[in-house]
Amino acid sequence: MVLNLDILEQLFYSCSSRLVTYAGRMLQDSDMANDLVQDIFVRFWEKYKGTDSDHWEGVLYTMTRNRCLDQLKHLQVQHRLLGREITETEFEKLIIEDLTGTLSVTDDKLLVTELNRELEAIIASMPDKCREVFTLSRQEGLGNEEIARRLGISVKAVEKHITKALRILRSRLTK
Repeated sequence: MVLNLDILEQLFYSCSSRLVTYAGRMLQDSDMANDLVQDIFVRFWEKYKGTDSDHWEGVLYTMTRNRCLDQLKHLQVQHRLLGREITETEFEKLIIEDLTGTLSVTDDKLLVTELNRELEAIIASMPDKCREVFTLSRQEGLGNEEIARRLGISVKAVEKHITKALRILRSRLTK
């Protein structure tokens, strides 16, 4: 059958309630399941209109399963990030990516904004020399030798200040 509006309407009336039940069991949220199935029918139409197949129900179930799995992954990440159950390594990665401008901001804009506020406050509270070295290293991307030359201190002192700054960030961010 070629997918046209009549076939789409038939599929909607014959499958939508079963798809919502199927999605609801996976997601444990009937409202989210309803929204997801409506979105699936829109995407289904956009992707397959005018296409011929005898297995449209199977396609809809596959699309529903895949969207549910994607939604569950998204919710898992969202809960983990918003619940502050982030490991130190993940925090460091977020910090470094954010300071270097490589963090891609998607659904986590709130987290990024809050993290930026926390970072700015923590960096501002660092001892002057420590803050200056850290800023030159992480925000301006200078190497330790360049920082040492610019500030008239030893490379070891630069390393000490960066280590201290990272220790301060780790301890304050994990709280």
